[in-house]
Amino acid sequence: MQVEDDQTWQLQEQERCEKVALRRQQQLEALLTQAKGFQRQRLQMEAQCRQLEVEAPVQQDDPWLQEQAQLEAELDALNQQVEELEANLAGLLEPKQLAQEHLDQLSRCLGELKPDLEKKENLRFSTQRLEAEMEDLEKEIYERARKKRSRASKSSKSKPLLPALR
Repeated sequence: MQVEDDQTWQLQEQERCEKVALRRQQQLEALLTQAKGFQRQRLQMEAQCRQLEVEAPVQQDDPWLQEQAQLEAELDALNQQVEELEANLAGLLEPKQLAQEHLDQLSRCLGELKPDLEKKENLRFSTQRLEAEMEDLEKEIYERARKKRSRASKSSKSKPLLPALR
């Protein structure tokens, strides 16, 4: 009984596979027919294009042809301008490079001189500070000398002109 069930199942599977294969074969044939139709349409279109090119040649006074020529002339002019600008740019790159090299050289020199400049600035600041201190000291000396003279003149006034007799 089991053998009969297995045989029945195998027959059913075989039938199902045959149906699937038949369906796929039919789909393949339909696709091939459709592809042949597309190929015929393409060939017809190409033939029509060639026929139209023969029947309707482009005439010299055609506005499209004139516009195309005008656009090509503009394109040529623009290409020439681009070439001129590229040549000018190339001419400008050399001076720019020289200026950059000079700037780099000056930057290196400035870097080398910076410590000396800082020392010089510190010395200038110290000199200004010392000059201010000297000025203050001179004023103080002047004031002390003035006070001393003032005391000396007061003390000479208070002393008798003639020394006291003893």
